[in-house]
Amino acid sequence: MTKDEIEKEVERLSPWYHAIALPFGITTQPLWDIRPVWDNIRSARSKIDYVGKKVLDIAAFDGMWSFEAEDLGAELVISTDCNWIALQHFLMCKQARNSKAIPFYNVPPHDLYNRLDSYLKGRDCKWAPSCDVGGGDTRFDVVHHLGLFYHLVDPVQSLLQARSVMREGGSLLFETAYSMSDKNQSHMVFNGRNDDGTYRIYPDTTTWWAPTLKCIEEILLACLFKPVFHCEITGDTCGRTCFVAEAIPFSEKHHGSEILNSFRTPGYSNRSDLAAANLAIAFDTWRAADKMLGQQKAYEGFKYDSEGILSLLK
Repeated sequence: MTKDEIEKEVERLSPWYHAIALPFGITTQPLWDIRPVWDNIRSARSKIDYVGKKVLDIAAFDGMWSFEAEDLGAELVISTDCNWIALQHFLMCKQARNSKAIPFYNVPPHDLYNRLDSYLKGRDCKWAPSCDVGGGDTRFDVVHHLGLFYHLVDPVQSLLQARSVMREGGSLLFETAYSMSDKNQSHMVFNGRNDDGTYRIYPDTTTWWAPTLKCIEEILLACLFKPVFHCEITGDTCGRTCFVAEAIPFSEKHHGSEILNSFRTPGYSNRSDLAAANLAIAFDTWRAADKMLGQQKAYEGFKYDSEGILSLLK
């Protein structure tokens, strides 16, 4: 695209949400100035190595964080959202930047595993030897979950879905509004109205929750993410925080078998490693029952975690 074409498209598609750097020194002008929030995200993001990584940008909107992931050396970027106007912004910027980021703008954050199946399950290109994108582990190394949590009716589900498409040891970049009340307590504030008619968090109906920092840490751990770094900016009653968290292995102490129930967390029961973990729970139950009967079998001392179960299945 020429400079004149880009300028005309930026104007035609206004207003914008993100400030996206385009060729010829052109930058889209956001409707709201929330640069302190973005700078806070970039501060946390500096802890993540993007070079050669597969990145999922959930609720990508105009695509700023997707394109910046490419600038940081990501090998593959997939961007999801459900906003038609934002898709027009994304596609224009993708063309102007000659970006290889792939938009999936019909994927809600509570159904990532199933709606991304064409990527997660469809990259086996043995039928086309010239194809350069197939094979191997398709799970993501880095997942962005930015400015989304507090907008969701069921925000925990979106984190469980994010974990279901990540490899163990991968990095979650997570940003949200948080409640500054009772910092030593773990709870989420609902965005209802106070007695004077004002909202408790933000004055809009798209905001649902503001968890405390302690609540965020506990929710991340329950969703199989270990917080490793966070930074925040404060406000009067509500601040913004950004966490970097590591995707950790399944453990019974992290709500255990409950997150394997597919009717609660779709996508988990379809994963081989988590299915093995489910078998491990069954084995654990069998072992405990056998002990009650006083029958010490040869499996005493057997490594009955997911790795041990998988060894039995080979």
